[in-house]
Amino acid sequence: MLSLSTWLPEALGPTVAIKQHGYIRQLQQIILADERGEDIDGMFLSLYGRLSNRRARAFASFLRGQLCLRRKRHGAWRYLDEALQLADGLLSSEGYFVVANRHELLRRLPLQQAQQPAVSLTSLLNEAAVIERLQSGPPPVHFNVHRHDTLMGRR
Repeated sequence: MLSLSTWLPEALGPTVAIKQHGYIRQLQQIILADERGEDIDGMFLSLYGRLSNRRARAFASFLRGQLCLRRKRHGAWRYLDEALQLADGLLSSEGYFVVANRHELLRRLPLQQAQQPAVSLTSLLNEAAVIERLQSGPPPVHFNVHRHDTLMGRR
């Protein structure tokens, strides 16, 4: 069974040959439409309006936010925060921390109005980690008080 902590664009993306049914299949179709550069807002709203249970709505919101985030688009956090609220009590402890830690790091990414090319979760996490390091300042410099003075030839 698919976990709510899964990065859905990669788990259900076009290179994954799994046969799904119901709303998971519809989520796959949204991913494929996004890959083709189609406007997916209408597809998402149509699907979301038909979903009646919290788990399905959480999956749909996670997917919508993840699709926005992988293209670094504004609005991603609205969907991802909503999904995390919907998933409250549905995620295992481990799954919750996977999502929470991932979100904490990814919040460092600058988001834009204009859609960017889609990138992988690994690329997003790497970029966010670099931004985090740069924002935290340079590492402390430790001076070796016992080193030799090479200019004067003294110890």
